This record gives sequence, C-alpha cells and structure tokens, in this order.
Amino acid sequence: MKKAYNILLVTLQIIIMCAFFFPMSLLKFRLPEAFNYGAYTLFVLGVLCVLIALYQLRHQLSPFPSPRKNSKLINSGIFRYSRHPIYFGILLSYLSLSILFEDVYKLVLTAVLYLFFCWKSTFEENLLMERFPKYKIYRKKTPRF
Repeated sequence: MKKAYNILLVTLQIIIMCAFFFPMSLLKFRLPEAFNYGAYTLFVLGVLCVLIALYQLRHQLSPFPSPRKNSKLINSGIFRYSRHPIYFGILLSYLSLSILFEDVYKLVLTAVLYLFFCWKSTFEENLLMERFPKYKIYRKKTPRF
C-alpha cells in the first residue's frame, strides 16, 4: 500500500508541475516592471534552495516520500531553516515564474502545488516520525517550508 501511495504522490506531483508549462492562460495581469527584479531574485533563491538541499541529501535522495532504508535525519544546513527545502525552492521558483509570465493560470497552479506539497509532506513526516524519534522535536522547531 505504501509503495502504491508513493507512486501516486510522485505521479501527481509530476502532473501538476508539468501542467504549469502547458501553453494555457486563464487571465493575464500586469505588474510594474520592478516586480520582475523581485521575481528573478525569488527564482534564483528557489533554485539555490533546491540545489543546496539536493547536495545535502546526496545518497539519501529519493523521489518518493518514504525515507530510504539507510537514511539518517538531516536537521542542519538548509534543513535547519525548512523541513522541506526542495518543496520550498520549487514553490519559490514557480511563484516567481508566475509573476514573470503575469498569468493567473500559473498562480493558481502554484497554489495547487502548495496544497499538494502540504498533503505530501504530511504523509512524509508521519513516516519520518515513525523512523526517527527525534523528528518530533525537529518538527516543532523548524518550519515546514
């Protein structure tokens, strides 16, 4: 059951993330050009969060929410600031692209992705609490995203 749920979550994530890039638009909006500078900054920060987290995870990385067999709890580095820095970085990047494309469709999908990451991370954290008793303490001290 866990394996099927893992596959379902990863499949849904891929669908949502790919739908963002469909050539579709609900409604365009205009922002002052100064917002573009902030959006570029958010994009770079998002990508950096993802890259730093990927580097810290290295051999423990898995596309699935279930922790790998020989994994260890990481609560230092970027994980000191966010329990899910990869999700956080993806959300920052998608938000910035939504602003740059000035598209409500992309903003809505970013919100859907946020809700999805909340759901997926709740499942993941339940597994992490089973595996690592110290995760409950870490969870209380560190924000989700």
